[in-house]
Amino acid sequence: MVRNAVPAGVLEWAEEREALRRAGEFAAADAIRERIRLAGYTVQDTASGPVVQAAPEYLTSRPADVPDRTDAPDGPNLSVLLLLDAPPAGDQPPWVVEDAARCLAGVLRATAGHRAEVCILDNGVGGDAGTWAADAGGGVGIESVHLDEPVGFGEARALQHRMATGRLLVWLDTGVELARGAASALIDAFAASDVGAVGRWGGDLRGSVRRFEPADTPASGEPPRDVHAVWGYLLALRRGLIRTGAVCVDPAFAFYRHADADVSFQVRAAGARTVLAPLPATQHLHRGWSAAPADEVERLSSGNYRRLLERWRPEMERLAASG
Repeated sequence: MVRNAVPAGVLEWAEEREALRRAGEFAAADAIRERIRLAGYTVQDTASGPVVQAAPEYLTSRPADVPDRTDAPDGPNLSVLLLLDAPPAGDQPPWVVEDAARCLAGVLRATAGHRAEVCILDNGVGGDAGTWAADAGGGVGIESVHLDEPVGFGEARALQHRMATGRLLVWLDTGVELARGAASALIDAFAASDVGAVGRWGGDLRGSVRRFEPADTPASGEPPRDVHAVWGYLLALRRGLIRTGAVCVDPAFAFYRHADADVSFQVRAAGARTVLAPLPATQHLHRGWSAAPADEVERLSSGNYRRLLERWRPEMERLAASG
């Protein structure tokens, strides 16, 4: 257990809580977590054991306490959803803040002159990234919410959908940097009323359901083109599809890969189109892929793809045959 100069009594509570968790007595363990919180400390479960430290200066929330604005009318044109994640064990790498800061700068540059909001979800990361998010959340049109413990990718994106009120909800990986004109290009790509999802990168099934092949993004000045799956590095959705329940992010996709394909298939099942557009953006290193062990990425990716096939095999076979 990592102690970080925590009082002995609080450490004893944390040890008691850990024993209860191992015994499967989760309600009792949660009660002790609350006792620790009221004492001014947090306990985070990591691969190397619980970490107990002084509570940050910002408030943290359980998932159930994240603001739910699903029934609120559309507000701004765009809600840009930034998700802060970090490797589950060890010290927080500096790239968590560096990537997020670069990404946010691009968002503010791209949305200048537009009605837009930014929703930052600190997915139990805390530390320097939590402090950065709290500071960023003090800006006009920027809201930051901090989870007390990490949740899976699907649940995190669903929470952001709940927070946001923009007519278009934009998933943006912190490894992506938007350029000037990106917001205008994105809004223009939704000009056709039958478009339900727009992105910069995606994949098509061609002759086989074994994998998606990279799809060609239209050149600048060309109209959007239909694609089988829009990748979640930059994926915009009509909020109406979320509010009606036609599209939802399944929390079973705890790892990010193929959650975007599942959402894309839901969009088309609702009668809308999924398209790629020439959005001005640069994709830097994607940490969800590069910072995780290769064997773990492969295991989690394979599990998610099996889930995708179980749900959508007939449609995937139809698309593969037509491609």
